[in-house]
Amino acid sequence: TPRPRVATLPMYDLPELRDDHRAMWTRLHDALRIQGFDRVPSELTTEVDPHESWRSPYLLLSQTCGYPFASRLRDTVRLVATPCYDAPGCAGPRYRSWLIAKKTEGAVSIEDFHGRRVAINDPDSLSGCKVLEMMLPTGVRLESYFSRVVHTGSHADSLTSVTRDNADLAAIDCVTYDLIRRHRPRHLDGLKIVASGPLLPGLPLITAKSTSDAEVGALRRALARLIASDDFAFHGRRLGLAGVEVLDAEDYDAILDRLARRGKA
Repeated sequence: TPRPRVATLPMYDLPELRDDHRAMWTRLHDALRIQGFDRVPSELTTEVDPHESWRSPYLLLSQTCGYPFASRLRDTVRLVATPCYDAPGCAGPRYRSWLIAKKTEGAVSIEDFHGRRVAINDPDSLSGCKVLEMMLPTGVRLESYFSRVVHTGSHADSLTSVTRDNADLAAIDCVTYDLIRRHRPRHLDGLKIVASGPLLPGLPLITAKSTSDAEVGALRRALARLIASDDFAFHGRRLGLAGVEVLDAEDYDAILDRLARRGKA
């Protein structure tokens, strides 16, 4: 029996949004089956390492981070589309990070945090780590610029690290920040945005390299129709989804180019 395909939506999966992601997949599942897709999973896979699912030859749909896509995945997966989010800091399929500190903080730029502590969610994260690297002088590493680099595991935990005075600064992508603001506002108590990072391509939706042109086209159409549909409007608003656009894989080279150039945002 052929193995079912894999579908995951791990990148903005706050517990408060799990039902909305499930509703999104239920509708996509039905739309794809109508279009003739086979082996469409009835549910999202949640208990799996995202890096493992991104490389699965059975991947039907997932969302990855722009840096892993640009640096490692672009030749081993296919780019389906890039979601557009209705959040301050976004511009169509592009987004930025906010630099977050305590409201009592007097610093107003990344330079003001030289020699202090920074929280990062993951060294591979574009919005939580690589953006900080882009904003440092050429050749300067986080470990030498800051007195301590605190590894937290998630954007929400990076915010908590600043709140609890375990770090002075964190970079949080503007979509996550807005979702937390709307669904978990107490999590931002005592925090403020002190600066912004560069505008970069947003988190791409991907599928396995073996997915056919016809199926990629059908995935794009199904996503666009879903997000525009009245039936999904409630969940779409909760997820902050405003649409999808199709970028070229080469558009994500801007991330690597920016890291190579470095310098201020």
